[in-house]
Amino acid sequence: MNEPRLVNALIRCVRSDRAAEPWFESVRPDLGLWVRELGDSFAERWSEQVEILEKKLAGLRHELASLRVGSDDFTLFLGIETFMPIKIPRQLMELALECGFEIEVHLENP
Repeated sequence: MNEPRLVNALIRCVRSDRAAEPWFESVRPDLGLWVRELGDSFAERWSEQVEILEKKLAGLRHELASLRVGSDDFTLFLGIETFMPIKIPRQLMELALECGFEIEVHLENP
């Protein structure tokens, strides 16, 4: 494997209300946990994978920004297969800052 591969991407938030509906799925109502899957089938090249992810998030920009207030855990989770270091692109970090979510990266060996 020559470059990283994105294998999972989702946004999760923990809320005491239903403000994440209808964009998110309630996966643990007892904990107030909501999840929005962003896909698990991505392009071959890392740069293309990140570009697709950024477009998906940019399309949800207003909905995500509205969830900033009132979310206890508001996180973009990325599952990445890699043997090498990765860089989180600036555009993705800017979206995180604008919308108010954190980025959690789980690295897996292929």
